[in-house]
Amino acid sequence: MLVTLLAPFYAPFTYAEHQFANLVQSAEAYHDARKKEFGTTDVSKPDHKERVKQVVAALDSAGLDADTTTWVRNVIQARNDKPMWRKLNDVVAATGALGEEVVDWAPDFVGNLTQTRNKVSHGSATRQHVLTAEERHWHGQVLLWVMRTRLLQDLGCADADTRALENDVFQFALEQLIGIDTL
Repeated sequence: MLVTLLAPFYAPFTYAEHQFANLVQSAEAYHDARKKEFGTTDVSKPDHKERVKQVVAALDSAGLDADTTTWVRNVIQARNDKPMWRKLNDVVAATGALGEEVVDWAPDFVGNLTQTRNKVSHGSATRQHVLTAEERHWHGQVLLWVMRTRLLQDLGCADADTRALENDVFQFALEQLIGIDTL
């Protein structure tokens, strides 16, 4: 997690897309490392079991062959992991006042990060707009402040969020999100 977070500082010559992907990946890795705090499942086990039951019932009533229904059931039974957008949302929210400010200024911040990271990392075709290079830069800078704040909080700096909010560099980065948070 720290390697991906700090890599852009030690290799500033890397492509902006890789720097952006590293920042998002570090937040995702941080979430995974703090799984006791954040949890790892999308929904509770009983809710997931019910969701699987409903999907399988719909497949059965649609008249699909048994092999297909069995295959789908086997795939979805094992997939109750938390999606990336929820992981990023958890990390942003965990920063307290800083996260609240980010979401107030840029309600689609996490969605922008997720959609663009998926496009950058997987290169898949998408109908959704992804951030431009400039937008990626500023979203990445704000995410970097989120990660710094969260790590400082973990180290015992309880007021890291309010101190970051008072920082002119953070405020400038956050101001750049106004008008570009368009997804």
